[in-house]
Amino acid sequence: MLEDDFSSLVRDTDPIRSLPSGETLFSMGDFGTSLYVIKSGEARIHIGDIVFESVGPGGVVGEMAMLDSDVHVRSATVIAAAPTEVVEVERPRLLESLQIDPDVLMRLCQVTIRRLRATTFLTYHDPVTLLPNRYRFQEICRTALLRAARRGTSVGLMFVGVDDIKTVNASLGYAAADELLRAVGKRLSETLHEIDTIARLGATDFAVLLEDLGSSSQAVSDAQALLDAMLRPFEIGGQSLYLSASV
Repeated sequence: MLEDDFSSLVRDTDPIRSLPSGETLFSMGDFGTSLYVIKSGEARIHIGDIVFESVGPGGVVGEMAMLDSDVHVRSATVIAAAPTEVVEVERPRLLESLQIDPDVLMRLCQVTIRRLRATTFLTYHDPVTLLPNRYRFQEICRTALLRAARRGTSVGLMFVGVDDIKTVNASLGYAAADELLRAVGKRLSETLHEIDTIARLGATDFAVLLEDLGSSSQAVSDAQALLDAMLRPFEIGGQSLYLSASV
């Protein structure tokens, strides 16, 4: 049986709830003591504006609120991505099923742990580029400063502002702009040394941490290398896009 297939929790006599595409099953912060098995269609787990995971037939949503014996609050929003049928499984029913088939508990734990790990990653990384976000970058900088003090070396910090992203967003749409941002992050990362770090701080703002910096002239050279890299066109959606940047 597949890890994410919980169809065995569904009984023939269970009532089925039908959701049209776009309808919300539950929202973050709602009270809940049950989970839902997707019988058909597709549901998407949203955390803020991020589509955290898509769940198909046999998958479950809402397990975290049900497993939390104290709070019972939904930690995400679930929206039908297509016409979807779900079956609600209350806590007593689930406990009964776990006694009959303990393997279900193991697989449910695996799904929960996987989702918790992914949530932790998103806490410290930008969801579009997957680069460290502002909070993670601050931690990396603190560690780098301690390491530099211990080694007697220097670090450098640069801020890179990328222009024209908003124009792409307006003309080609969000998907193209996100693809462009990922390409920018990838190119900046490839231009840096392996020990250096790049993070996305804002919509069009990136930060660069240079470690084991030999001199200020090296920082100037690295800055110029980043600017030169940004002069090359980005191939997005069959189009060559040119951007400008400042350091």
